[in-house]
Amino acid sequence: MLSAVPVTRFVCAACGYVEEWIDNAVNLASLAKRYGGKAK
Repeated sequence: MLSAVPVTRFVCAACGYVEEWIDNAVNLASLAKRYGGKAK
């Protein structure tokens, strides 16, 4: 799934906390269409 659209990752070097974001609304809508659900 991650190869379907670019994903931005934020990693805290102190604790290892990780967040992943789809920054582009078009890519988010593409994922929603492909895998179900609604893009906000």
